[in-house]
Amino acid sequence: MAEYTEKLNLKKPSPEDFYNIADFNANADILEQEISSIKEWITAFKTWDLNNKYPVGIVIEFGNGIDPNESIGGTWEVFGPGRTSVCYDPDDPDFDELGKTGGSKTASYPLGNEGYAKMDVQSGSPFVWEYARTSVPNYSTTIKVTGGSGSGVSDNATSKNRGVPLGGSTGAGDNMQPYIVSLKWIRVA
Repeated sequence: MAEYTEKLNLKKPSPEDFYNIADFNANADILEQEISSIKEWITAFKTWDLNNKYPVGIVIEFGNGIDPNESIGGTWEVFGPGRTSVCYDPDDPDFDELGKTGGSKTASYPLGNEGYAKMDVQSGSPFVWEYARTSVPNYSTTIKVTGGSGSGVSDNATSKNRGVPLGGSTGAGDNMQPYIVSLKWIRVA
């Protein structure tokens, strides 16, 4: 009587068998079915694992040239090339929509009516000439220049304040925050 393996029920050859093609083919069919089942399970597990670790919509960032299409699986696209990220803020109209873009690498600032130069000339020697930019939210600067006798400013017992309107605009300048270049990817499928 023939014996069979415990787990896969493969027929074991008996000592008098030299080679039985029918037994071999039956065993091969069983092995193919089991291996196919294992492959299906592995594929399903990889898909489950990918979707749990990297769901569609996730953004990942690399400091080297790794392409997740090749190394992780799924379908990925470069995310926000040439842009920095800002966290979503439902209370700020600039940041209340995912995927919204804005900003500029360069900026120029008109000087029209939003600011003026204030000159304070104080008596005595040395005198102080002071320039202050005012009336512009979140921006202030003061430049003080001192001078002595013979500077062309007469002594006076009081300070003089004169507002001088500014016009024109600054030249286009760098508007970049400190940055480091990396590669961001978003999973799209």
